[in-house]
Amino acid sequence: MRPRSLRDPDNQKMLNSLWKRYQKSQLLRFRDNPKMELTNNRAERALRPGVKSRKVSQRSKNQSRAAITSVTATSRLKKELVLETLAAALYFSV
Repeated sequence: MRPRSLRDPDNQKMLNSLWKRYQKSQLLRFRDNPKMELTNNRAERALRPGVKSRKVSQRSKNQSRAAITSVTATSRLKKELVLETLAAALYFSV
């Protein structure tokens, strides 16, 4: 990977971001950590039911609800206590 200039500003912004992550060795961390997944498919699939529900019910996007849903789902995947995880998330966000 090498730095270069692109015509489209959005593409350039993405390339710059990838380059910074590459320099910090964050781009290929999955090679060193066998527990880290190569893709985010599992996370995307976990979010899908909530997105479908919101679209069907015509609710607007609510950042607080999305954050709580995300923390709850993550704590369940990690087999942690949901209430403790939510309390810690709320404590550290203040």
